Amino acid sequence: ITAHIPTEYLPSERLRLDIYRRMADAQSQKDLDDIREEVIDRFGPLPQPALDLLEVAALRVLAKQLGLSEVVLQGKFLKLSPLQLPESLTLRLNRVYPGSLVKKATSQVMVARSAAPNWIGSGEVGDNSILPWAIEVLNTIVAPAKSAVQLKEHP
Repeated sequence: ITAHIPTEYLPSERLRLDIYRRMADAQSQKDLDDIREEVIDRFGPLPQPALDLLEVAALRVLAKQLGLSEVVLQGKFLKLSPLQLPESLTLRLNRVYPGSLVKKATSQVMVARSAAPNWIGSGEVGDNSILPWAIEVLNTIVAPAKSAVQLKEHP
């Protein structure tokens, strides 16, 4: 994914590093929105690589909030861990993302991207089309799984 703050947009390395650090430390989407507003106010409209960087940061924030330590592309799968799915969400996973795998022993879920069978070899370097799909997966499968766990722990 081509996601960065271009030097043409913000020449100061110190300021770029500070913004990267603040994005990495963000705990919520509101934190990222505040950073976005500040940067636009100070330096003008964001170029596409900086917008993509904010999307990556949003994915990281969501993954952290859902308790995931791993959201990684592995072959034709999006690997999510640690994650245990109840039976109802395993059925949903296989209905919405056919070909997905649940590895209970290792607390991993491998989500297949079946909508585009040849997506690995067909994308260009820097292709960001996977980001919206990854966020969709987290909201469709992981968020309900985490809610189900919380309901079991706190009746």
